Amino acid sequence: MYKKMTLVLILAAVFAPSIATAVNVPGDQSTPAAFEVNYIIVSSTGFSVNSIAIVEKMNFTANRDQKDVEPAGQIAATGTPWATISNNGDVAQTFRVNLTTANPGSIQLRVSNFSDMRNSVVLAASAQSPTGWNSVPAGASVNLYAKANFTLATNTTRNLNIIAT
Repeated sequence: MYKKMTLVLILAAVFAPSIATAVNVPGDQSTPAAFEVNYIIVSSTGFSVNSIAIVEKMNFTANRDQKDVEPAGQIAATGTPWATISNNGDVAQTFRVNLTTANPGSIQLRVSNFSDMRNSVVLAASAQSPTGWNSVPAGASVNLYAKANFTLATNTTRNLNIIAT
């Protein structure tokens, strides 16, 4: 019985200081006790892309020489974008878009936040933000309208990324 009690007292003496060790910060009338205050603000940066397309593809069907071709599902004339990008986070976010590999010279793909394609950007391998995609407030959305120009083009596939920062 005494061995058990001695063991418990020894364990308590060993572990008690590591469980609750207080910090002693000295101070007096001429030197305050100083502490650092950290404000750790956790933010959510989620976003979603809701595409009109049934599959996760932006499909263009065109002749070899055709201008201002819209992707399947988009109808700019009625204000139907190919996709809507929603800021589901709790902070403002900037959305950018790029192709993982640049298009061949025979294809030009433009995207815009507006159905009339004003202020559109030509997609390339470097990420860009169309007008209206910068500092999108939490809970707000932007549109992705696209049009492509083809000049003696052949079948090609590229990957499009939408990035939030």
